[in-house]
Amino acid sequence: MKSTLIFLALVLMAFCPPPKKKIKVYLIGDSTLCDYEAKRAPITGWGMPFRYFFDSSIVVDNRAKGGRSTRTFLGENRWQPIVDSLAEGDYTFIQFGHNDEAKEEKYRDRYTPVPDYKSNLVKFITETRSKKAIPVLVTPVSRMRFVNGIAQETHTEYTAACYDMARQYHVPLIDLDRKSRDLYNFLGEQGTKQLFMQLAPGENPSYPEGQKDNTHFNEYGARRMAELVLQGIRENGLELAERVVGQTTAAPSTVGLTQVPDTSYTNFSAYRSSVKTNPAISLVEKAKTKTVKAKKNIAYCEIDQRSLQLDVFYPAAKAKTGRAAILIIHGGGWRSGNRSQHHALAQRLAERGYVCFTPAYRLSTESLFPAAISDLKNALRWVRVHAKEYGIDTTKVAVLGFSAGGELAAFLGTTANMPAYEKTTCGLTASTTVNAVVDLDGTLSFVHPESGEGDDTKKISAATYWFGYSKKENPLLWAEASPLTHVSSLTPPTLFINSGVERMHAGRNDYRKALRAWNIYTDVKTFADAPHSFPQFAPWFEPTVRYTDEFLQHVFSQNK
Repeated sequence: MKSTLIFLALVLMAFCPPPKKKIKVYLIGDSTLCDYEAKRAPITGWGMPFRYFFDSSIVVDNRAKGGRSTRTFLGENRWQPIVDSLAEGDYTFIQFGHNDEAKEEKYRDRYTPVPDYKSNLVKFITETRSKKAIPVLVTPVSRMRFVNGIAQETHTEYTAACYDMARQYHVPLIDLDRKSRDLYNFLGEQGTKQLFMQLAPGENPSYPEGQKDNTHFNEYGARRMAELVLQGIRENGLELAERVVGQTTAAPSTVGLTQVPDTSYTNFSAYRSSVKTNPAISLVEKAKTKTVKAKKNIAYCEIDQRSLQLDVFYPAAKAKTGRAAILIIHGGGWRSGNRSQHHALAQRLAERGYVCFTPAYRLSTESLFPAAISDLKNALRWVRVHAKEYGIDTTKVAVLGFSAGGELAAFLGTTANMPAYEKTTCGLTASTTVNAVVDLDGTLSFVHPESGEGDDTKKISAATYWFGYSKKENPLLWAEASPLTHVSSLTPPTLFINSGVERMHAGRNDYRKALRAWNIYTDVKTFADAPHSFPQFAPWFEPTVRYTDEFLQHVFSQNK
């Protein structure tokens, strides 16, 4: 009996995952992230809520101290004890700048010229790596300063220095300066005040005379900053992202990986469905033309013996200047559809002078998210690598997508060159920058209240198949896969062309609000009477072509 119990225990142990390795995360910096005594509440450094984002395998040790610059942090011997304690796999998050840049006479002991600031960052980086630990640079969080309703950059030189050192030493960088300023612009000047220590006299007993502080955060503001740092962790693909509280440890479902092409969505099937309620429509086909040339079945990448191909449509006439390129992404619920779906659209746009590419990408019958993202980013790289061959201006590369392809197009636009999604599996090293996005009825968020994705009550939803998890099982993944999560001041100009089916553009209004806050051009065109598959049908096909052309002409004329 005893031997049987031992045997069963060994069997159970074999099926139990090994315990996670303990990781220590050191935070070094100034008053914007340090810990504060309770009696000083509500002032809060972002390092205080940050520690609660992770499971028990992560220990956050906040060594930041108010008033410190890189120079004084080192001079007071606050760094060496951290170096002595670092172990392999630990992290050091480094955020300085507020006090380094303080040139006022009363702060002369803190001031650190930019060259010295860089040297100090190098010391933190190299000594962290000497212990096989991982340094992460964080740009100084922006102060609140608005001019004519626009949040101003407050750490120009020191943020640039962080970028320089991150590039030179290949260090993960979280641009909290930009991210915080993006948030301020989104909230507006009055909304931003709610993040800071802005207290009226008598409002808080700890600050009887009130407070007008544009640098330090209250509890709410500190949490929002910590959330931005967490977003940066995910964007950099750091292991810490896997240790977030609530992150599922269950393996994704592979029930949808049939390895059999799903042909349920085609132009003709969409026509048969849509004509029932729109009897006047007609399916648009490719035309015979001598003004556009086409090359088909071009391999742009090979993954696991799978040749990923694209087709190209381009003007027959040569141009004196570089042409704009459009990567056109088909829809089909991330599971169906194929690259020929928009050949007519590619041909028609090529007639207007664009070089159009229609790439295949791995669908959810073959691979789960983010395989499709990786494929399409490789297609973008291929376009830039072959730009000279097709006479393309690499500063004018747009992505256009319909339905699931619209979501993918927006995701490419919001995550350009983001390490977490930059798998160069095809050996192509060109930029994945997107200069313009055209979203035809593609969702902007899987978790927005307007979204219809994730209802698995009648059948497994398209997004559930793609992620391998339901929304309930892995809400963090569903949020992370949403373009709205990543929209920022770096997002390119975006045009939305929508049908009358409102759930197909979930999150669009919030997305556009963010773009307008950063003065990024955006427009929306709506066919209120159109079905979801409107881009394939007359009478909406030609207006779609015209709206796309007008938008791109406007955007790219600004690039001159």
